[in-house]
Amino acid sequence: MSSVTVLGGGILGNALAEELSRDGNEVRLVSRRFPEPKHQSLNIERILGDASDGETLRVALNGADRLVIAFGGMRPHQAEQSPDENLQLTIGTLEAVISSARKAKLRSISYVSSGGAVYGESLNNHKFSEQDEPRPATAYGRAKLAAEKIMLHAEVNSQTKVQIFRVSNIFGDGDVRDPAFGFIEHAISAWRKGSEFVIFGDGEDQRDFIPVGVASRQISALLELDESPSVVNIARGTSHTLNEVIKMIEDNTNRSIAVAYRKRRACDLRASRLDNSLLKSLTGFEVPSLQDQLSDILKKSD
Repeated sequence: MSSVTVLGGGILGNALAEELSRDGNEVRLVSRRFPEPKHQSLNIERILGDASDGETLRVALNGADRLVIAFGGMRPHQAEQSPDENLQLTIGTLEAVISSARKAKLRSISYVSSGGAVYGESLNNHKFSEQDEPRPATAYGRAKLAAEKIMLHAEVNSQTKVQIFRVSNIFGDGDVRDPAFGFIEHAISAWRKGSEFVIFGDGEDQRDFIPVGVASRQISALLELDESPSVVNIARGTSHTLNEVIKMIEDNTNRSIAVAYRKRRACDLRASRLDNSLLKSLTGFEVPSLQDQLSDILKKSD
């Protein structure tokens, strides 16, 4: 059993804290805001605070032996509008965390990054592996890559393992918890309400969609390994177009979604494809088809 501190109470941070708690770990979750816990029985210490605050970090890291950094900067479209501010927000907070981590006796520090944004455009059906050189095409991706480099070169101490998890496009259980997040969540919400659903571009952009529960289970499994590479892709390994996802929802429900196509944004990649061969070799990763996962979500929505 480990004592794990998770910084960031977004969709992935919350899911990861719950998964780690179910696995028998002592868990602290630090966030500036908390949604209503989905599983009241889980023993998670929730600390309301900012990850850049020294006192909050001192309390959160006291006695911890593992740290997972799961906070982000701005949303991708916001980062494109204010790249310098997003970079400062991302890097400034991370440097404050690393400074506090140097004072703690941690076995590992893990940083949750964005696979699609860091690697950049996937051309000619290429799937990016961990050995590929990242070529981020957006301000959001460049900030994430800068954070990765700081993490990998951070001098914490010789006993602390540093890991980077490059996670593809996660989705939850179909509930919209963040107005600016989640293509699949918003598509299902539009289906429920019978409202218009906006897609930026022609809908042929490709994404590697992975359920947040699956992603958190893989991260939890990787944390328990004595030896693992410093960078691991957390991805399905198969990409789908946005139009294909819409059709899957419509086919499952026999009801169409009123899609409105708008001009594509600078932050929108044409194709995001990640190779998950390394993940499979480390954890035996398997995942049901996206069609089946969407079917399960939609059945619960009836």
